[in-house]
Amino acid sequence: MTRIMIVEGELLISEELTAIINSIDSNIETTMTSDAKEAISSARNSYYDIFLVDVQLSGYSGFELAKEIRNIYKYKLTPIIFITAIPSKELLAFKEILCYDYIIKPLKEDKVRSVLETTINYVMTKKESYLKLIQKGHSYLVEQGGILYIESRNKKIYVITMEEEIELSSYTLKELLEK
Repeated sequence: MTRIMIVEGELLISEELTAIINSIDSNIETTMTSDAKEAISSARNSYYDIFLVDVQLSGYSGFELAKEIRNIYKYKLTPIIFITAIPSKELLAFKEILCYDYIIKPLKEDKVRSVLETTINYVMTKKESYLKLIQKGHSYLVEQGGILYIESRNKKIYVITMEEEIELSSYTLKELLEK
C-alpha cells in the first residue's frame, strides 16, 4: 500500500490534498499533520512513500523539516513535494534538498493532480519492479528502483543498493540487464 504524509499548516489544504489523492487512488493511505516534530517522529516509526511538506509551517521551516527527513536513511531518495505560496522558494528546495516537485497555493486542482499522479505512478511502478537473484543457495529480492548501480570487478558482479552490496559470481552483466 502506498502511504503519503501531508505536513501542512492549513487543515483545509490538507483535506483538499487528501481528496485529490483519494480521487487518484482510493487505496492510498494519507497521514495529515501540521506539526513538524510529529511528522519526524511518525516518519521514523513508520514508512511513507511520498511527503507533501508546507514550506511555511507554524514555528518551523518546511525546508528544515525536509532536511531532517532526508537525514533519515530510508528517505534519502523518497519524493518530497513542497507546498508553497511563495514560488521563488522552490529553487532553494531543488538545490539543497532534492525536492521532487512543488505545488503553489492557492491550489489549482489540475496542477496538483498532475504532480501527484506523476509522483504516485512513479512510486507504485518502483514498488512493483523487483529483481530476483539467486546466488549459492541464497535468494535475493531486490527492488529495481533501489539499485544505485551494478558493477563488474574481479570476475564478479556487484549489485549496490541503499541497504547492501550483493556479490554475484553466477551472473554476467548481460544476464542482469535481460532480467
